[in-house]
Amino acid sequence: MERPPTGARIGSSVGNHGRYKLVVRNGTSHDAVVRLYDIITRRSAQMVYVRAGESYTIRKIEFGVYGLRFAGGTGWVPKCREFAKEPRYAQFRDTLAFDLIDVEGYEVTLNPVPEGTAKVDEIDRSTFFEGDQDISPSP
Repeated sequence: MERPPTGARIGSSVGNHGRYKLVVRNGTSHDAVVRLYDIITRRSAQMVYVRAGESYTIRKIEFGVYGLRFAGGTGWVPKCREFAKEPRYAQFRDTLAFDLIDVEGYEVTLNPVPEGTAKVDEIDRSTFFEGDQDISPSP
């Protein structure tokens, strides 16, 4: 088990040449892996580690529409790409459209915020990794 630094890439990424960005704020008490994926192919565009209480800006996101899933927990196991303790998986209901000229990016928080509008659904591990090109759906 280890604790990668915030911003550490998990797996390979596709499409790292765009002009858009996504700020991710992890206000939870658990570290997280954030997976931005193409909603058509389900392949990971970028997947990064964000420590508890920290923020990270995912840059160079290409034109397109993406979904956002995250896994949280403690005791990251790199070989399994999974948290050993208290694993939790979730996804945002709404997609992120990086397709407008006047939109440079978005900002999301992984924790509930007062007057926040984002809806999150609990998912399982296999759904979290669905379509990923590098990761087996089972540990």
